[in-house]
Amino acid sequence: MKERRKNKRWVLNTTFNAYRENHDRTASHLADISTDGMMLISKHPVQTSIIMPLRVEVTDEVSPDGELRITTQVVRCSKDNHIDDYHTGCKLIDLSNSSLEMIQRMIDLYHIE
Repeated sequence: MKERRKNKRWVLNTTFNAYRENHDRTASHLADISTDGMMLISKHPVQTSIIMPLRVEVTDEVSPDGELRITTQVVRCSKDNHIDDYHTGCKLIDLSNSSLEMIQRMIDLYHIE
């Protein structure tokens, strides 16, 4: 399959929990991220094509208030063949400049080469 991503996805060396807006439990955690999209890992499947607002818990170095709020569109969701998790690919949509800066700080501070 041809790679369709415009920017490299970065694996992070810190766990960032992500919560769906208006849901209390952890939706997932970030597996990788770019300024265009992210992959989430969760215990439950997510419907594709939906718009999914997320609240991501981040470190103080990324954001003084400890969170990043972003809107995503789910483009794929598949079951991991080796463990009981789902991998959900999300496109980032309508990013504000401050959200884009926070994502870039996450990459700069926590990416794995």
